[in-house]
Amino acid sequence: MTIPGPDGTREVAVLRTLRGRPCLTSDEVKSIAQMVLRLEAFMGFPVDIECAFADGELALLQCRPITAGTGSAAGGS
Repeated sequence: MTIPGPDGTREVAVLRTLRGRPCLTSDEVKSIAQMVLRLEAFMGFPVDIECAFADGELALLQCRPITAGTGSAAGGS
């Protein structure tokens, strides 16, 4: 688990009490999925995104075409 520290971030073991707990709520997952669908409809191709929740709001950090895998956007077969 990555946590903030005085000199940046650091990696620590995930607490046993958190190990079985999802990191996102069902509503957060739905929000991300809805964002992806809107972006793909707008862009016209499958997208790879980076996003974050800040103060309960979903923020898009980066959006780009998928460049790996088997999809046609990757130019692969």
